[in-house]
Amino acid sequence: MKSQIYCLKSKPQFDAKWLPIDYKLFANPGGWSHLWEKLIFDNEIEESVACRPEKHIPSSVLLDWWTWQRQPSLHSCEQVLQALSAEQRVVSLHAAHCTIASMRTQKRLIISERIFEALSRSNMEGSRTRKKTMCSKSESDGTVEGSVGSSNLNSQVPGPVDNFARLGARAGLSFAFAFLKKTWRCGDDTELCTDVLQDTLFALQSLPPALLYDSSKRNSVWSDIVSKSTRFLLGVVTSSQSMKFVAPCSDRQLSIAILLELAVQQADFLALLDVVSVCLKLNTEALTESNRITTDKIVVSAPLVPSLTKMSEVDGLSSFSGPPAAFIEENVLPNNYDLPVNLKRGALLILCHMNRIGALHLPSTPGPSPPEQEVYGWGQLSNEESTGMELYPIQCETLIELGVKQIACCEFGVVVLTQSGQVYQQTHGNNGPRLKKCFILLEAFIQDDVTIKKIVAHPEGKHFLAITTQGELYSWGFGDGGVLGNRDNSYCKTPTRVNTLGNNKVVDIACGSLHSACITDDGALYTWGIGKFGRLGLGNGDDRMVPTKVTMEVEHAVFTNVACGSGDAHTLAVSSDGRVWSWGDGDYGKLGRGAQASNSSAVPQVVDKMDGKEIIKVYAGPQYSIALSKDGKVYWW
Repeated sequence: MKSQIYCLKSKPQFDAKWLPIDYKLFANPGGWSHLWEKLIFDNEIEESVACRPEKHIPSSVLLDWWTWQRQPSLHSCEQVLQALSAEQRVVSLHAAHCTIASMRTQKRLIISERIFEALSRSNMEGSRTRKKTMCSKSESDGTVEGSVGSSNLNSQVPGPVDNFARLGARAGLSFAFAFLKKTWRCGDDTELCTDVLQDTLFALQSLPPALLYDSSKRNSVWSDIVSKSTRFLLGVVTSSQSMKFVAPCSDRQLSIAILLELAVQQADFLALLDVVSVCLKLNTEALTESNRITTDKIVVSAPLVPSLTKMSEVDGLSSFSGPPAAFIEENVLPNNYDLPVNLKRGALLILCHMNRIGALHLPSTPGPSPPEQEVYGWGQLSNEESTGMELYPIQCETLIELGVKQIACCEFGVVVLTQSGQVYQQTHGNNGPRLKKCFILLEAFIQDDVTIKKIVAHPEGKHFLAITTQGELYSWGFGDGGVLGNRDNSYCKTPTRVNTLGNNKVVDIACGSLHSACITDDGALYTWGIGKFGRLGLGNGDDRMVPTKVTMEVEHAVFTNVACGSGDAHTLAVSSDGRVWSWGDGDYGKLGRGAQASNSSAVPQVVDKMDGKEIIKVYAGPQYSIALSKDGKVYWW
């Protein structure tokens, strides 16, 4: 027996989101739902399937053994009773686990555990900080002796070695900068400048990533060197007037690469933004001055591949998406590190990676509480809010925490699709029209590892259809007339994939009371079920047990939406050019072809009156039709 469970996998970097929690959120179900969505968004929840091992021989096997025995012994009877009891206990636990109440309790416990872990880690950090503060104070008072105190002292106050190192570094940098300036100004031996910059770049690229990130462990001499080098290289790249020279194009390209590598080694977003600014500035200058300056003096690219590759390898938000993610995916870096990268493209890639990396560390910002979802129902209800006929809408609080995305009702039950793609069902009981009080999770979709994006049913029908995010079609319910599309008329309790469509991906579905329809990704329309009145559009009134492609009279139409009616049924469809097609029973003019054309049609025909209206969606009522246009206008007949 399998059951779905949730496991908390907390990440310390998200603790800041849970420390300033507004405890008013706990007062309403919508607040709990918001906190649960936060856990899912940060990928701190893992879904798994727990298997409950069988401790006894199955009762069915024991009963089969009795067939070959003359008379069951007392021990055999006790063994069968124990097996039956164990199996019923597992079934009961499994049923209780799938109820909304138990799942709600489990989610609230996980949320409480997440807040507790954040508070615990916060208290531990505070304790460490207080200890460090006390130690520092003791050291300043001279109460701490030994190597630890002297080490801290040396890290705070530079010693003679640090001073000599700083002096030597400044002298070396001044000599190097003076040599580069003179060589570029005179134009002699410029190859030496290129070699110096090339060796510097190779040396930086050979260092471990983010070596200069932790300022507490970084020697102050390093900070001085990086700061002076950055200012000099910025002047070289932008040809600052204070430099009184213009470096060759190749050397400016190497300088840009060194600037980016320094920023990556520091893991400093401000330094990265400086590089982005320089790249965009040079790109703009190249566009405006390309007609006035020879191309060998215009910098349009630089060898940025190694540094960009390092940025791509830094961990970021796992659920990163949107235009930045698409840009990174489309701009694959070459394997050859020597190839130059366009400056504008490089600047955009840097910004996209900063977005990806920074999103993982953004603190939560306090804001207004999320709006609470409201779900209303009326009619014959049976839940915690009502036990009878409701003539007016009442709020169904039991559905709020599910995060309802869609609800589909038919004659024998209700199906709910949640925002996470899970499906719950509430069906009629065996002893009458009353509904069972709880919504049960349909585990068939979990076992098949699919996510549902749309469900449909018909108020007068007895079956359901669903499509997955991968375009797979599922059906369940009563199969009268072949409405389930699986070559069978019998009742199907469990959602089952419709395999008769082959590899076609389904993009739209519709349920009638006695027939079904779907549209595939290539714009083809399929119908199946009871064909009376020509409602299937296949040229006759025959039934179809499997989805059958509608080809008659549709020419090369590409369909985008379909709707199925009830009883004396008709069918409507919309093609990509905004035209409306209708067929089936034509009583009361519901086919839209006037009073003189009220007879049934077994093949699709265009509704001429709707030409030029750019229809995007249709609905088929019992004896009427409705269409919605692109500009929001509603037409009915």
